Amino acid sequence: MYTVHNHGVFRATGRQRVHSRVVILMLTSIHFPDNNSSSRRRDDDSSSSSSSSSSSSSSSSRVVVVVVVVVAAAAAVVVVVPAAAIVVAVAAAALVVVIIIVVVVVVVVVVKVVVVVVVAVVVGVAAVALYVW
Repeated sequence: MYTVHNHGVFRATGRQRVHSRVVILMLTSIHFPDNNSSSRRRDDDSSSSSSSSSSSSSSSSRVVVVVVVVVAAAAAVVVVVPAAAIVVAVAAAALVVVIIIVVVVVVVVVVKVVVVVVVAVVVGVAAVALYVW
């Protein structure tokens, strides 16, 4: 259902594909302000106005980062929960196969032991009957 393609991009079907595209679009649309940009290098008299604008832009970038993290977490749940369900289903199927193999082996061993005991009892009874006769 999920395959990993070039550059680690998940390719999914149906609703998961939509969530993956939303996460990819959100992650690619993040713009972090550059701390060394020329807009930060201003004179002392305009530093107060630039600090207020930079604080508003940093708070908006924090909001964007929080939104991206929430959307990525939701998409991760959409991707991970079915994967975990698949792992649990495979583990359950493997456990059923192991139980079947153990039951078959135990039945075969028990049948062999029963056959050996029955043959031994029949031979013993026949030997005693021949001895007494």
